[in-house]
Amino acid sequence: MKILQIAMLTMVYLVNMVGGGSVSRGIVWAVATLSVSLVFPQLMFKPGVRSLTINEAGISTTIGSQSAQVLWANIRRIEDVGDRMFVLGKNLNSFVIPSRAFGSASERKEFFEKASAWLVGTTPPRAG
Repeated sequence: MKILQIAMLTMVYLVNMVGGGSVSRGIVWAVATLSVSLVFPQLMFKPGVRSLTINEAGISTTIGSQSAQVLWANIRRIEDVGDRMFVLGKNLNSFVIPSRAFGSASERKEFFEKASAWLVGTTPPRAG
């Protein structure tokens, strides 16, 4: 529903501002704008293998030669849903971590427990 509202507002804007009142030019601009907005995330997708490491400070991520760190203060929440774990950032970026990223169910559980504890600023439980 929200996409439809955005499309309608974009079309009205483009008809009036860019299309000079011409409906057909406005529609062409609206379709072009919406196409770019739908394709953009796919163009920005990084297909390489991503490595995630967590510690008391946050999450370190590496893809090829690119690396970054996301502090726990910039993470909104961590969800464990089915065979995926979701790390949701406050800036609306996220990490989706499949179960196959872990060597075992116990490693997955340990990752979730530690990340959840560090997220709320507590010491994680000891493994064992």
